[in-house]
Amino acid sequence: AKDREKTLARQLASVEGTKTKEIGRRESFEGGFKRAAVLAVQGETLPANVLAYGQQIRSSMQVEAEKHVQQALKTPIRQAGDLTEQLKKLPGYTYREDAATKQGELRHTATGSRFELAELKPGGVSMKEAYDQAVQRTAQRDQTQSKGQSRGGRGVSMGG
Repeated sequence: AKDREKTLARQLASVEGTKTKEIGRRESFEGGFKRAAVLAVQGETLPANVLAYGQQIRSSMQVEAEKHVQQALKTPIRQAGDLTEQLKKLPGYTYREDAATKQGELRHTATGSRFELAELKPGGVSMKEAYDQAVQRTAQRDQTQSKGQSRGGRGVSMGG
């Protein structure tokens, strides 16, 4: 029983130590976040490490966005409106179009990362190229399906 008590006391001390360390890290993070927010509001330059961290997050979100767009382009795309509808459905993103330039933009809602469609490279190719490929793929699929429908389903005509 004494051994069990010592083991439990050690485990409790370890958990308490971890908890204290995590609270300290959280408070430090919140303090840094508050400082960065105030600097940004005042129009001051943010510290290099904050900018680097933000760029790191944005880069990983861009990779994620490109994967989502690549999936969206696998659906039947016959015109730009088809792609727009798919982008509006992406979970965790909002899609909007600039009224003046007509440029589409995806925003990752959790991080605020914003991407013009032109800067995305789904599948490693430019957005325009990926879109053109999707339209071609859809046209070929439509053509194959219409050929298949015209062959079957009709009786043989004997002339008359």
